[in-house]
Amino acid sequence: MPPQRIKWAMAGGLSCFVYFLLAYKLQRTDAWILQGSFALLFLAFLALQKAELKWILGLGILFRLVFLFSVPALSDDFYRFIWDGLLWHQGIHPFGNPPSFYMEASNAIPTLTTELYSGLNSKEYFTVYPPFHQLVFWLSTATYDGSLISAVLPMRLMLLGSEVAFLFVIAGYLKKTGRPSSLLAIYALNPLVIIEVSGNLHFEGMMALFLILSITLIADKKLFGGPLALAAAIATKLTPVIAGPVLMFAGGKKNWWKVVLVTVLGSLLFFLPLIDLTWLTGQGESLDLYFRKFEFNASFYYLLREIGFWWKGYNIIATLGPRLALSGGVLILIVSWTNWPKDRSLFQVLSIVFFIYYLAATTVHPWYVAPVVALSVYSGYKFPIVWSYTILWTYIGYTATGYEVPWWAITIEYLSVIGVFIWEVLLAQRTKNRLIALLKR
Repeated sequence: MPPQRIKWAMAGGLSCFVYFLLAYKLQRTDAWILQGSFALLFLAFLALQKAELKWILGLGILFRLVFLFSVPALSDDFYRFIWDGLLWHQGIHPFGNPPSFYMEASNAIPTLTTELYSGLNSKEYFTVYPPFHQLVFWLSTATYDGSLISAVLPMRLMLLGSEVAFLFVIAGYLKKTGRPSSLLAIYALNPLVIIEVSGNLHFEGMMALFLILSITLIADKKLFGGPLALAAAIATKLTPVIAGPVLMFAGGKKNWWKVVLVTVLGSLLFFLPLIDLTWLTGQGESLDLYFRKFEFNASFYYLLREIGFWWKGYNIIATLGPRLALSGGVLILIVSWTNWPKDRSLFQVLSIVFFIYYLAATTVHPWYVAPVVALSVYSGYKFPIVWSYTILWTYIGYTATGYEVPWWAITIEYLSVIGVFIWEVLLAQRTKNRLIALLKR
């Protein structure tokens, strides 16, 4: 076997072993063992960057299959996924009431057990998940027998199917455009993507599939399939709404209304099973809580919050959260409609748009970065790859008694990512050359 393939085989074998530990042995409170595992996975990831296409596809699928029969240990969101699915099978709208409502004796439902309830992380809050999530929840709990794996396994198989389809979509695009097939490794073998999508059952991978399809189709002037794919992305996660201002003109300035019309009608069609007064109330409550109460791994919000504590004497998230979101929205519109910085590709502009959105957010979980990693395959930007590693440092904060914010880790995370972003996106090539020359002296 050629030395290069021996290296790939060793990196693949090491990765399989570490993924097995993450899937079946480790807990998220094993902070430093987790960080050592993440570091090993990223070293192996770097060693596989120049692998052949068949190796990338084979290992990408194999790494995901390692998690097949595991129950997520690094995230407890799947408990809510099962909970919502079971409500559908009872003919109950999951947006109707928070879980605590069903723990009252008069509202009890046999399948919604206290064991399942104890695993929930938002017992007093309404659900937040859009229709494609809910469809997967419903399908996954069709044969639920009270064991977690009976719902987790079908859910994971559906997400795995969307991931495998996405890998072939990326491979097809690279072949069509004549770009190196090894670029597929950026997404296919990225540890964060594998851990958070296949391991922890988050739907960012499915959303990224629809988002990338919408970009490529709209750019090819396919003004029905492209906007419909964008509507599907929004029906998977609400976040792709921020891509709308960029994509509405991507099919030509005269066709913007077609993109908007099909996206709106497609979204209405996909959301139709949810839409009623119950959904409006529950979704509104969830969004309000997201902007006014939830906080995790933020950047500028944390800085401004500290100023608020000094100035007001209390946490000003209730007003700061919406204002940051509004400021981020305005900046996104400016970048989207002026294509600033100039001479960027569609994928690069959208990478910038998503980055702005997350910098303005009060909550940035690790799995949020997966779609930005997918965009980096097309954009050529490296800052999402850097972020896909540094954001995993947030797992340091999990302890047996709760979550303690690892301030030093978050500080280094954002300084690193913002530094690479400034270098890649904001600095002109002339300035970069001067800085490189200075460093060489």
